[in-house]
Amino acid sequence: MGQRVLPTRDIRLARRMVRDAKFRGHSLEKTMRMWPSVCAAENENIRVFKRYADFIMDTSFSYEICCLAPYIRELADDLPDESPCQEKYQSLLREFEQCEPISEKYIPKGSMLREFIG
Repeated sequence: MGQRVLPTRDIRLARRMVRDAKFRGHSLEKTMRMWPSVCAAENENIRVFKRYADFIMDTSFSYEICCLAPYIRELADDLPDESPCQEKYQSLLREFEQCEPISEKYIPKGSMLREFIG
């Protein structure tokens, strides 16, 4: 109880994978290939200043991984078997298999999570 079961960056990658596929017309492979650059930019331009922040806001939801899990599974067919991203995707898929899926109907209409799932 109270344990983090998935790394924050993996949850953020999952959010982005779902959003990019649903709303930006990006392939799963394109999103996953961009991810290392996104993380590098975060390390260089955000994390180094974190200790100077007046406050830090956690934008995660405890139920978010259960809501994202079905979407992550649905993306499986979008990534070619020979893709270099396949290993990371399979790892992410295994992490999300720990989650009991919940329907998006339980997500409030005004929730920030709607930005990613619609």
